[in-house]
Amino acid sequence: MRLLRASVAGVLWAVFATCAAGQTSVSHLSPQVYAQLDALGEAEVFVLLREPPRLRPDDIPARQRAIRSQRAQLLAPLPAREIRVYRAFAVVSAFTASVTGAGVARLLADPRVLRVDSVKYGSGALAENVAQIRADAVHGRSDLGQGVTVAVLDTGFDPTTPDVAGSITAEHCFCTGGCCPNGASEQAGSGSARTLATHGNHVTGIIVSKGLVAPTGVAPGAQVVAVKVLNDSNRGRLDDWIAALDWIALEHPEVQAINMSLVSDSVFAATCDDADSYNVGFAQVLAALRARGTLTFAAAGNGGRANAIASPACISSAVSVGAVRPDDQVWIASDSYADLDLLAPGVSIVSTGLGDSLATLSGTSMATPHATGSAALLLALNPTLSADQVEDALKRSGLRIRDTRNGFTFRRVNALGAMNAVLDLMHPMPGGGSAQRDCLLEWNVPPTMTTTRQPISGAVCHDNDPACDADGTPGRCTFMLSACFNVPDRRLPDCRTDAPLVAYERPRAGDAIDAANAAALEAVLPPLPLTDVNRCTDPFSFVVPAGTAKWIRLGVRTADGKSDYDRLRFTCVP
Repeated sequence: MRLLRASVAGVLWAVFATCAAGQTSVSHLSPQVYAQLDALGEAEVFVLLREPPRLRPDDIPARQRAIRSQRAQLLAPLPAREIRVYRAFAVVSAFTASVTGAGVARLLADPRVLRVDSVKYGSGALAENVAQIRADAVHGRSDLGQGVTVAVLDTGFDPTTPDVAGSITAEHCFCTGGCCPNGASEQAGSGSARTLATHGNHVTGIIVSKGLVAPTGVAPGAQVVAVKVLNDSNRGRLDDWIAALDWIALEHPEVQAINMSLVSDSVFAATCDDADSYNVGFAQVLAALRARGTLTFAAAGNGGRANAIASPACISSAVSVGAVRPDDQVWIASDSYADLDLLAPGVSIVSTGLGDSLATLSGTSMATPHATGSAALLLALNPTLSADQVEDALKRSGLRIRDTRNGFTFRRVNALGAMNAVLDLMHPMPGGGSAQRDCLLEWNVPPTMTTTRQPISGAVCHDNDPACDADGTPGRCTFMLSACFNVPDRRLPDCRTDAPLVAYERPRAGDAIDAANAAALEAVLPPLPLTDVNRCTDPFSFVVPAGTAKWIRLGVRTADGKSDYDRLRFTCVP
């Protein structure tokens, strides 16, 4: 063994000497790689490459092409006996491989290689909740997360569990070491996320349980892409987790939220995007997912630390989630630090066990799906929300809770408050027409101008008030608004929004001001037929003389005969 260490060290020292003489930097090599090479003659490694320049996070096809080309150029001259690649990522500029000492030396000599790390591991974050976050009140509006798909990366799910099985739309497994159900390290299709472990089934049930055996989940109407990344002992490799995220980015654009009740063995006291090669990989793929609108929720960890959390929760693009008790005190075992994003119930959570059994578990693993399910409720309410808007709504509306261990105050998820925050942000707000058919046309009016909200009956502005009068000219108010079409309204389940709009119904103009307002609206109306959901016009001006009120009116009709005629009254106070 000493001879092998000497030969490896000699090769690597030659590389370092060459680099010091003629290159500007040397790639980082994890010390654990030395030990593996010494003991076995080869090592399993995670190789991080420099990210190709000028890549937009949201342009996933371009990222895939650039990273594939970069990797091919790097590997082409390397002998197969020195480096065997067994996983190449698409969105992350990295790959995993088995390498000899000579192979490591060749990698370190290439300026495209940033780091070579040994294999790292993590686990599931283990240690009545729906009412605690007011999700039951959201369910009372018949908002159950319908139409939203989330991904759960965990031990998998039990297809015999009635509360979970019907919600699974796709499955996959990334579990190096033969821990996929078929004994392989990767498996696709039906049965590939099957598990005999409770953890993943419990987490999935917190999100989508139908309430048949276990308590109802936070978003029982949502659908799940189940990805097995932990073995049945609740352990897994970080490169498997990155591979799962990479796969979702490429293959499942319908996924709008990802649940990672997973924690690495390492913890970090600050944002960790560049802490090591794995975190760089997490940062790249989570940023790409977020840029396309997919938000990832990750467990903070259960080490009881007041100043550090685990990866991937410490990645800036992730939403880190800690745990509170039923009395809304921070759970003593929940990890925390200054940049923790959210808190959620995580102690003594009753959810789906295996088969038709129940299980009671505690951990930030249980807190995380409360946040993920709440995001699904918001996205069902308004599918056009960006990842930033979802996170902002959850943070702004949450209950303030102080962590007495570090003095920091965080927001505990409040699904009902977040729903109201989204309704306040949504443009347009429901209203302006008949309550029986108000789903084809809405007026987008800034909330600061509305006197009533449900429904909006009109807007009032004081002349020269800059919050609502856009012209600054004495004697009149200029309201800026827009019209929005095919706006889903879940209060009206029979109202179709998929039939194209084929006609506008315009009222006759009265005086010259009415005619000018009608012309301003006409100039921004989109051509027909119109099928877009939540399609809004550009803002246009609606002028009202001081001391008077004016109505704006417009009707629309669909190809199947449905119609909506909306009007609003605008008042300008002298």
